[in-house]
Amino acid sequence: WKTEVPLEAFPSCAGTGFGHHAGMRTLILPLILTAAATAMADDFPSGAIETARESVVQVFGNGRIKGGGVVMDREGLVLTACHLAEGTNMAFTVEYPDGQRIAALPLAVDVQADLMLLTPTAAVSNATPAAFTRREVEEGQELCCVGPALWEPTVSTYGRVSSPGPRYREFGKLGFCSRFRLYNAMTPQLFSGSPWFTRDGRLAGIQSGYLNNHGNKEMSGLAMVACLEDLKRLVATRKDAATPDLGGIVFELWSADQAHIEGFPDGSEGVLITKQEADGALARAGLPLHALIQSVEGRRVRSRVEFFDALRQVGPGNGVKLGYRVLKTEEPKEAVLTFGSLESAWWAKRYPKEASATP
Repeated sequence: WKTEVPLEAFPSCAGTGFGHHAGMRTLILPLILTAAATAMADDFPSGAIETARESVVQVFGNGRIKGGGVVMDREGLVLTACHLAEGTNMAFTVEYPDGQRIAALPLAVDVQADLMLLTPTAAVSNATPAAFTRREVEEGQELCCVGPALWEPTVSTYGRVSSPGPRYREFGKLGFCSRFRLYNAMTPQLFSGSPWFTRDGRLAGIQSGYLNNHGNKEMSGLAMVACLEDLKRLVATRKDAATPDLGGIVFELWSADQAHIEGFPDGSEGVLITKQEADGALARAGLPLHALIQSVEGRRVRSRVEFFDALRQVGPGNGVKLGYRVLKTEEPKEAVLTFGSLESAWWAKRYPKEASATP
């Protein structure tokens, strides 16, 4: 995946050269990050990269290379990115480190985290699983990603964790907010699904994509990586996640334009409905476009992280009470939201013939 990111999304970069100059957009940050990554590569333990390569695979879809993945058990179970499944009923093949190519089937997905498990359809010999890092990686920590790029079998790139925790961002036509962490890294084509490793060769994340600079073709130097906790949950349960399918998009109120912010009482916080499908869960609950959601089951929510975390605890099919406001002059209101799951929608769209038999 790739997404455009507006310059104003990085207010802390003011004065760094990441912005507009004399009518032209300049982008110094990626050059800085590339230099930093090169220096880091000299220091990264070679043994960690060798260990990592033993579990890294290539993932093919309908005969064409789609991205990377990582082996998670002795039977050859593979963890990769679910956006590799394009179109309908894509046929996957996995190439393991020793050259074996074996057909594989999707087993379970976490759509919001962009994760998918692939299970081989035949016995895999010499499958070497990766081990998870013992704890969540910290901001500033060095990591290495190994995977296919530019049609090479596997290459390595380096980066640092650049966000303290999960982030949520809308992705164009997808119609929902994806969950990931940001790494300072220049990640090339076909790296989707490739694993990120710590300095001791342990798995910390799965590559989803990268950010683009405000419509330019240039990458911003920020990679989107699935969170460790989401990786662990999917591998441990081998069952679909339960991501809320809202039928719309929400953003933090503070990110809205000033006119929207001034439409609510001073000091208001919450998530603003910025897009809405006519037949989606938000519309069915009676919440209008630009309503400000401020609580879930009486619990205050100020950000997308708090909002989605609260909804994921409830799960699809269950009614959840939302507190919201519409305009400054109106009193707070309540609505009951009942939503489906993005995973069910994913199976129905990507594998309609298999939808009734999904895990």
